[in-house]
Amino acid sequence: MQKAKLTKRQAEAIREALKMKREGELVEQHVEIIRDEDDAWIGNLEALNELDPDTLCRAIYAGYVVIGEDQAVTVTEDMRADLLSVYIFKTEDSKFDYAFGEGMQHALEVLGVHIEGITDKEESE
Repeated sequence: MQKAKLTKRQAEAIREALKMKREGELVEQHVEIIRDEDDAWIGNLEALNELDPDTLCRAIYAGYVVIGEDQAVTVTEDMRADLLSVYIFKTEDSKFDYAFGEGMQHALEVLGVHIEGITDKEESE
C-alpha cells in the first residue's frame, strides 16, 4: 500500500483525531460524515473534510508524506521560457492579461518557486 500524500493541516488533523479515537473508529466516523451532506468535521479536525476514505485509510495504516512547502519544484529551461512568455502579458494594457500575470506570479510566490525574470520582477522595477 502506497503512503498517502497530505497537506500539513490534514496530517495535523489526523494526529489530533487519533488522540480521541482508535483507527477503526475514526475511519468509520469519517465515512458516516462523508455520506451525510449536512455533517462535517469542525475545529482542528476540519481538514479531514478534504480527505476521501481511501486516503484517510492509507494515511492511518500505511503512513503519509506531507506535501507543500517542503516539496521541491524543478523548473526546466523550457518551462521557464513558457512561463516567461505567458508572464509578458502582465505588461500589456488588457486588464485580464494583467490579472493573469499577477495571479501566476502570486501562485509561484506562494509555492516558494523562484524563477528569474518572473518572481523577482517587482524587485527589479
